[in-house]
Amino acid sequence: MKERDGHACVACSSTERLHAHHVVPKYEDRSEEMLYGLDNGETLCRACHAKRHRERGDESIARLLRHTPN
Repeated sequence: MKERDGHACVACSSTERLHAHHVVPKYEDRSEEMLYGLDNGETLCRACHAKRHRERGDESIARLLRHTPN
């Protein structure tokens, strides 16, 4: 996924602290395709990853991401 996205955050183009983000949340669909398929993922930096989770109401996950070292 990171290779496909050019080793950069798809939201802000940062190349630091990159994470793999599930577009369709794992709690909504636990099928193999959604858990492991590249089409359900995007590369985000830590800040944008937290923002995505806040935008969809996952504040506890966003808070956790803000307090992790990477």
